[in-house]
Parts: sequence; C-alpha cells; structure tokens
Amino acid sequence: MENVKCNRCGKAYAIRSMSQDLSGKGLVCEECFQIINKVRADADRLIERKIMNVEKSTGDKRSAEHARLQREGREYMCRNCNYKFFTTLQVKRCPYCSDENRLTSMNDLVKEIDDIIRSR
Repeated sequence: MENVKCNRCGKAYAIRSMSQDLSGKGLVCEECFQIINKVRADADRLIERKIMNVEKSTGDKRSAEHARLQREGREYMCRNCNYKFFTTLQVKRCPYCSDENRLTSMNDLVKEIDDIIRSR
C-alpha cells in the first residue's frame, strides 16, 4: 500500500485513511481532518455569536434612533388627500399627492379641534 504525506502535519499515512482538505488541493490525515473540522465548527459558532451581538446592539441602536425621531419629528396630514405621515424634515408639499400648502401638523390639527370644541 502506498503512503501519502499529510499536507497539514507532514506525516505519511495510507491513502485510504486520507481525506481531501478544505481547499480541495491536497490530502490530510484523519487526525488533522478532525482538528480542522473542530476549529472550523468553533470558528462558525464564534462568528454566529458575534453576528448575534451585532444584531442585538444594532437593534438597540435602532430603538434609540426611533425614540429620538419620535421626539424630534412631527406628524402631518394632507388636507387634500388625507394622507398622514411622520417626518423630521421640513415639508411644504404632500409626498403622496404633491399638493402644496395643504399640509397641517397633527399637533396644530389637535389644537384646532380643541378650539372648535371649546367654542361650542
């Protein structure tokens, strides 16, 4: 039987006990193959944990960003098409129907309704 050198450890083994390495270009012994798979599995778990941590911290940042936008932004309603939207930008026209000067801040609208109710 022919012996072949392991690409990782350099020891000679019977060709039947060899496996193809991950690159597909060489052969490794069974012992090295198991080590490589264990290291790869550990690396995959580590990467997965890091991804989960990043997603969690990103989710927390998104929640904080959303809360900040809620504090700083305004809700508007178009009196032409009744489209309601929320934005932190200054707007002059409805993003839905493009009508100009028909936007009312929901805060202003609530005040108008309160004024109408009080006047009755």
